[in-house]
Amino acid sequence: MTRLEKARKAFVYTTDISVGIIAVSLSIRAVWAAYEDIVSVPVVVLTVVLAFGVCMSFARTCRAAMRSARRPTLELVLAGVAGAAALLLSPRADAGATALVWTAMTALYLPWWAVIACGAGMVGATTIYYDMTVGGVSPWLNALFVAFQVAAVCAFVRVWLFLWRVLKEAHQAQDAKTQLAVSEERLRFARDLHDLLGHSLSVISVKSELAAKLVERRPDQATAEIMEVRRLAKESLREVRTAVQGYRSLDLDQELTSARSVLEAAGVECDVANDGRQLPDRTRTLFAWVVREGATNVLKHRTAARCLITIEHGVLEMRNDGLGPAAEVHGSGLDGLAERLAAVGGKLDARRTSTEFLLRAEVPA
Repeated sequence: MTRLEKARKAFVYTTDISVGIIAVSLSIRAVWAAYEDIVSVPVVVLTVVLAFGVCMSFARTCRAAMRSARRPTLELVLAGVAGAAALLLSPRADAGATALVWTAMTALYLPWWAVIACGAGMVGATTIYYDMTVGGVSPWLNALFVAFQVAAVCAFVRVWLFLWRVLKEAHQAQDAKTQLAVSEERLRFARDLHDLLGHSLSVISVKSELAAKLVERRPDQATAEIMEVRRLAKESLREVRTAVQGYRSLDLDQELTSARSVLEAAGVECDVANDGRQLPDRTRTLFAWVVREGATNVLKHRTAARCLITIEHGVLEMRNDGLGPAAEVHGSGLDGLAERLAAVGGKLDARRTSTEFLLRAEVPA
């Protein structure tokens, strides 16, 4: 589960619990009214159904807003009718909470001027209803109290939706940044190969054509040209091998610094304990690849909050508290690392414990 998915579930669960508390509270008040013989049982049942309907509509609307779905106009209208009906049926003053929930629904989708208009209408209707049925309180004071509730709820819903969208955009920006880095690396590698091979292959092509023309008229010169083609081909192959070796040779200290920087930028606390500065260059290069692959996996699964990297006595361990799907423990990257380590007598272990994921690499001295 990614960090964005965790945040989404936290937002959804918080909303569900909040509206659930409102619905249960209204239901208890309605049942208590029936117990006191203020209203009949059928009216209580209908009020409870309407209250739960409005609250469920609010929860559904919140989910739709998080997905940036189209405005559910029909659901907003039906929820408004249900909220008004619950307000009219209940003799309790707190039944206006259903109308308040509906106003919060409008704040998720409608522009500010429309939300203000709906809120003003809700304040006026609720104030008149309370004055006619409950009484005992100044209508102006009651209107001020309801207006404060409407403003607070609408502002909270707007801020809640704004924070979710900011979090979502930040997550998308991080993904885009990762993809851009990969694309830039591929472009750089392609550019280097072009610089290395472009000229050599052009010369080889020209000399091959010249040798083909001279093979019958001047065989000695044709042979010389072919030998030159052979030399250029070997030189190009050597340059390519040198370039690839440069990509394969990584600096361990640089990879540790890069891994810590990237992980902390992604919100993962990263601690490094490096006691491997005296290791052979071959071992340091292998460990650098393990660090790069381990950091890539932590970023890819996006479930970890903390990562610990230790190098001691020829053993590298990367521990993180992110536990992804079991099928993803061994991927092509880890399999490739295991083959590299096995080629020099080392071994790679990637497994889950009860609380963390462990990536362990060991290379004999």
